Amino acid sequence: MKIFTFISLFFLFVACSSPTNNLIGKWKLESIDYSPYFAEVSEEVKTMFQEKMEAQTKRMMGRTFFEFKEDNSMRLESPNFENIIVPFDGKWKFNNAKDSVIFDLDGEEHYKIKTMTTNKLVLTTNESPKRILSFSKIDL
Repeated sequence: MKIFTFISLFFLFVACSSPTNNLIGKWKLESIDYSPYFAEVSEEVKTMFQEKMEAQTKRMMGRTFFEFKEDNSMRLESPNFENIIVPFDGKWKFNNAKDSVIFDLDGEEHYKIKTMTTNKLVLTTNESPKRILSFSKIDL
């Protein structure tokens, strides 16, 4: 009987802590760190783009949301250059190793999962511009 109880609890723990269960829901973008990108570019490029990227990041913070649904659909809501919130619908999936998530909003983007808990998500990408995205989960 103890073995059966242990096995049942083990499977319950695994099911409740799966990457999919942690990802499902609405996430608020808290920060974008472009330092991986700026570490690889010339000072001239850094000077040319850093201010624009910082302005874009400032406009997005606290106003950009990613919602991941169980059917692998997703919605991104983010302000455009006129500060109007625009929705984008697409799909998401994990890679085979479940250590990366792939967004397909208008072409695929691959993000390595650095941290994923029930309320914190940190993603990194090597796609240009390289960046680190940090999210907090929104309770609905």
